[in-house]
Amino acid sequence: MKKMKRQFAIVMIATILLSVLTVIPVMSQSKDENVTHFIPEVDKATGICKMLYFSTEEEFITQGPEPADGNPIISDGDLLGPGCVVFARNKKLLEKFDTESDLGLDAADVLNEERFLVAFSTSLDDPNGQFTAGDLLVTNGAVIPNIALLAKFDIQRADLGLDAVHFIGDVDSIIKFLDQASQVSRDEWLKNLPEMLERYDIDIWFSTEGTAPTPEAPQFLDGDLLSARTGTIVVANADLLPSSVPAGIPDRGVDFGLDAVISDRDGNKGQIYFSTEILYEGRPSFTDGDVLLFGNGVVCTNDDLVQCFEPKTKELGLDALAIPREAELKPQITHFNQVSVSKISTSGLAYSIEQPFGQWIQIHGYLLPEIEEFRVVYCAADKWPCSGPDIDGIEVVSAQNWHVAASDGWGTCDGDKHWFSDTDGWFNASEYRTLRDCTSDLPLTMWNSMTAPDPDGLYIVWLQYRREGIEYREPYNHYIQLDNTRPEDLAIAPKNGTICGEFIPADMPIMVQGHFYDTHFRSYRLELSGGDPWAIKYYDQINHYDNLTDNVGSEGTIGPGMVDLYDVDVNDLPAESIDDCAYEVELWTWDRTIRGYDFDEPNDDRPIWFGGWSNKTGFTFDYTP
Repeated sequence: MKKMKRQFAIVMIATILLSVLTVIPVMSQSKDENVTHFIPEVDKATGICKMLYFSTEEEFITQGPEPADGNPIISDGDLLGPGCVVFARNKKLLEKFDTESDLGLDAADVLNEERFLVAFSTSLDDPNGQFTAGDLLVTNGAVIPNIALLAKFDIQRADLGLDAVHFIGDVDSIIKFLDQASQVSRDEWLKNLPEMLERYDIDIWFSTEGTAPTPEAPQFLDGDLLSARTGTIVVANADLLPSSVPAGIPDRGVDFGLDAVISDRDGNKGQIYFSTEILYEGRPSFTDGDVLLFGNGVVCTNDDLVQCFEPKTKELGLDALAIPREAELKPQITHFNQVSVSKISTSGLAYSIEQPFGQWIQIHGYLLPEIEEFRVVYCAADKWPCSGPDIDGIEVVSAQNWHVAASDGWGTCDGDKHWFSDTDGWFNASEYRTLRDCTSDLPLTMWNSMTAPDPDGLYIVWLQYRREGIEYREPYNHYIQLDNTRPEDLAIAPKNGTICGEFIPADMPIMVQGHFYDTHFRSYRLELSGGDPWAIKYYDQINHYDNLTDNVGSEGTIGPGMVDLYDVDVNDLPAESIDDCAYEVELWTWDRTIRGYDFDEPNDDRPIWFGGWSNKTGFTFDYTP
């Protein structure tokens, strides 16, 4: 059993349209302080990541909003809610079962917030023997045993655990089923669950903690998504993850597990979100605390989920996660150059060190299956609200030679597709989805930001799409600050002495003075080279935020003149290289731009250069030992 591993269970309810785009939390505190009802609307800056209910694997003390009951300690069995609230303590979830123990929380499906109707599973067995950690529990007192979920699979093992659960079907029918389930004792279920699911025309998607019937001859893996109604595999673990991830046994090598699953209530596979039991450090990389999109990549990092509670660490793990049914997932952009939109502020800058974007910008997102065409557009932020000629589609032209791996017609992805948009930036969505069968992390588009009207401007970017001939747009505006200018005004010289001058041992070390400027400056480094045989010394790279009292700030050197930077010394070179010879001091500077560097092979797998734009200058001098 995997109870000792990090677990991350996801449940999603997505049934009605959002009517507004801003965050206007509607709170109603229950008379029971263990429950807070919360009806959220979508944060236009962060989308799905701020809609979620979740629990963490580790207990922590919140440094953010104080819970309604005044207890700052968050248990790994508590269900947290949108807006940084404790939606339900573990004790409240288990209230109908009359147990005093905190048994953890492995999975949750929030069916009705106002009725406090939640389906869930625990991490531990009930010490009183009322249920196991593999049973599906409901806050109305229903207990559906693990063996009932597995009835259609006709296996001998009685309990394989329960990692993820998600109800499929009309929500009213699901609630009626659960009301009926509360009248059925645990021992009465036996093999009648599939028949009841048929009667109510619903299904329960789930994953287990174990492989059955044996690891040597598996009927399914603990990473497969299963159907309790039909006894079939809904989606195999190998199909959930991108083709570049070695998921699947025995063909691809690794069972990544399945801790959580999200889809709409219609069971649309294209809207499946999930998490794994183990991380992957390849490409696309992810952790067992991230929310992934079917065949695509990370939608929410673990930090995206917990950051509003201001814990002392960014990685607390995830055991259960759900989304309110008032929210609907919409087509939208999710990443710019692999940076989640939740990490980008309305200033257009990413992360706490405020990084802009530049050169090629890789734009990822997700689409619904019924979308026919899509494009990404932008306009200058100072012209908002934009219309007509102010809006530009991001065009990928044929001459840019974006070639994407494609099916060769023989069951492999050895084919090649020359991929480009029309002159207005529109792509064929059906062809895009087909290409994702071979390149699951295929970007929506690539933006050559150096061709923007102002290559250093602030822009608003959004997704447009067409469905049945009608044009729509995503509900969020994404602010992106461009920076396509290298550091400027570079100059260095010895503080004492002259460029190309003569130096002797008594002159060592040489204080190097310099000047440089960049709106988004990051760091600099000095290098000393020369001698015979030639050698080089790399001095420490200095970030502008390393020392707030030095002569370097967030835009470069402070003031209009030269400032002291760093001591260099010929004696820092190997002794055998020090000779009566010429030497060079070079100054390298970098800004904070997150930039993609052109197309490469394969073209759908461009490197992302987080080091930013660079520039250098230098001076020479003679040295006599």
